[in-house]
Parts: sequence; structure tokens; C-alpha cells
Amino acid sequence: MAPQTETARNARLRDQRRVAWNAAEARTRYWSARMKLHSAIESAGRWGAFPKGMVEEEHDHDPDGWMSLVRCFRSAIAKQLLTPAWRTADVTWKRKALAAREHRYTDLSDEQVETAIQQDVEFLTAHPMRRKSGERSA
Repeated sequence: MAPQTETARNARLRDQRRVAWNAAEARTRYWSARMKLHSAIESAGRWGAFPKGMVEEEHDHDPDGWMSLVRCFRSAIAKQLLTPAWRTADVTWKRKALAAREHRYTDLSDEQVETAIQQDVEFLTAHPMRRKSGERSA
């Protein structure tokens, strides 16, 4: 096997993180979208926007409805906060989520989120991305 360059090793390590981060982000977006859809269906049903029976079917399958979606969304946020970041934009998202206390109804403490962020910063510093001239850091 040919020797790897430091740039290639850094790219491989970041790529592993990118895959995990994108999956975590997709879960969070999914549950957020489900909550928005649930709310839209509730509103449409309440205000008679559709014929009777057309919108109620969605809710007949889940007696816990809204709170079930909220629990799934909160779980996704917690998992994403602990998922290793692969770029500084993800660390920025985590810092904003921490400041907004997005984790307050999860089992995560401020310290756990802060530790995850610190580990991300250390990793990103130790494994910089190769940039073309004139390109900003990611």
C-alpha cells in the first residue's frame, strides 16, 4: 500500500465525520418537518380547509401525536449535538443550539455539549482541510 499524505489522512477522517454529521442533520430536519406537517394538518382540520376525513387519517395512527414527534425531534437534536462535527460551520451550529438551549428537554447537560464542541474544535485544528488559494476555512 502506498504511503498516505497528511492531507489524504485528514480528508479521510473528515469524510467519516461528514457522513455521520449529514445523517444526524437529516434526522433532525426530518423530525422538524414532521412536526410542521402535523401542525399544518391540525390547522387545516380545525379550520375546515379540506373535506371531512381527508386530514384526520394522519392522526388516527398515533394516539400520542404531537408529543411523540416532539420526543423524536428532541432526541435527534441531542444526537446531532453529540455527533462529531466535520467543519467549522457545524461547530457554529452547535454553539448556536447550545446558546438557544435546544438541549434543555433532553438528557444532555451544558457541560456535555460544551465538551463535544471542544473536542470538535481540537479535531478540526489537528486535521485541517486543504484549501485552494483564496478559499476560506470551512
